[in-house]
Amino acid sequence: MKHPSFCPFPFESIAPKSWYKGKPERVVPCCNMKTDVDDPMGVAELAESGASLTEIFNSEQFDKLRSDLASGTKNSACDYCWRLEARTGHSPRLTALDAVEDIQPLVDAPVLSKIDANIDESCNLQCRMCAPSVSNALRKDYAAIVDANLPLPQYYNTKQSESQQDPRGTSVFFNLGDDYADEIVNISNQLTEIKFTGGEPTTSKTFWSIMDRIENPETITLNLTTNGTKFNNRFYDTVNRFGKRHFTISVDATRSTYEYMRYPFSWRKLEQNIIDLSERSDPQTTSIHICSVLTVYNMLNIRNLVDWIHQNNWFADVPITWKCIPDPHPFESVQDVRWASAELQQRCVVNLTAALDDATEHTEPALRKTIAYVQSWIDTPPNDELVQSKRAQLLQDTVTVDTVRKQTYETQLEEPIAVFLDSIK
Repeated sequence: MKHPSFCPFPFESIAPKSWYKGKPERVVPCCNMKTDVDDPMGVAELAESGASLTEIFNSEQFDKLRSDLASGTKNSACDYCWRLEARTGHSPRLTALDAVEDIQPLVDAPVLSKIDANIDESCNLQCRMCAPSVSNALRKDYAAIVDANLPLPQYYNTKQSESQQDPRGTSVFFNLGDDYADEIVNISNQLTEIKFTGGEPTTSKTFWSIMDRIENPETITLNLTTNGTKFNNRFYDTVNRFGKRHFTISVDATRSTYEYMRYPFSWRKLEQNIIDLSERSDPQTTSIHICSVLTVYNMLNIRNLVDWIHQNNWFADVPITWKCIPDPHPFESVQDVRWASAELQQRCVVNLTAALDDATEHTEPALRKTIAYVQSWIDTPPNDELVQSKRAQLLQDTVTVDTVRKQTYETQLEEPIAVFLDSIK
């Protein structure tokens, strides 16, 4: 169905995405509310007072957003989706809306039935498009960069909120906390879906505490965003208790490009983990999604990942669906393909267009969305001064992280990408 502004998320979901001393600082209806404002919903004071997630969901602020979206008003807090729709014709809002047959029951009686929670900052990877404020593993890089007196990359200066003043990690600020973990367990009887992101949830004690205490998992869909590195017997025994399972595995490339971007894990180990997940899952109750973040680093390799999915799906027990985030957060990230050369952008479009020959319903929508995004920047006259500034920052950030990790973009990335980085003055 089509609607100019309606989105189902605020009518059934709450997403606490940032924590400080066990209290939610950034509470939104969904993870797609990507703004540079710490508190786009204006509920920080309410959360600070000790309000429960249920109380926040039923607050005046959430009611106002629901009223706007139902009446045709494009609330500015949802700018991420409005921008994507204007540029590509696609957005998470439209994807969610496609699954709704009738909006009226949601409009008439909003009910909190879905939780989408960042657990904490626990993580075992040091991804190029992440920040120390949400991954404690990246603090190793941060400390090494500071100790070597190197310039901090853009992502290492990015905080989820103003309270996050200690990226080295001498204090813990990003943690769900016992009270809210208990609330999720206590209201689980009314929940139809629980989504967990991190950090990396499977490395978090809080995640396992919640998972082990839910008494009715068979009535709940588990939606887990994971880097796919910790699939073991305990993992399978726990997740298979849930009625349905949606796994979103963060993978941006194959082989050396994957290992460059999602350091320090092995592509071969990840590949086997994904195959094992497919083989150990019930096709009737399980879906597997690969989610990629499109950046300058992987814009030519991502075709290889899509091809790998196509080949895997020829014999997979559970087919893999591909999703792609074409514009990395924060807005105007130096890793955005909009700052790449016109030649690289054209190569990316050609590669992904060729992948359409083997595309299925599992990959075609994301392919077309990603192509549209890159093409939109090809068709947009560049601001030469801004482009040069972003490219210079990209090169500086790349070299800084390479230095502390002893990686080399010249040998690990596709040759045209390396040549492009070499050309930046």
